[in-house]
Amino acid sequence: MSTYVEDPAASRPGHLVLTSESLENVPAGWKARYTYDFLGPDEYQERFELDPDGKGFQPYTFNRFLRGQAK
Repeated sequence: MSTYVEDPAASRPGHLVLTSESLENVPAGWKARYTYDFLGPDEYQERFELDPDGKGFQPYTFNRFLRGQAK
């Protein structure tokens, strides 16, 4: 199981950063980070980044989520 903890130095209201404590199914030494930007009550963005070699996080995925309208 992969586990993440909040990075309080990088987080602020509307901006949440979670950094990996442990990762499964990857070589030892890898790190991962999720960043969430809450843009309003109906929208947020998610970035997932990986650091395989200790040289810094690199973008892996980016998603934008919008609340749908009820029909």
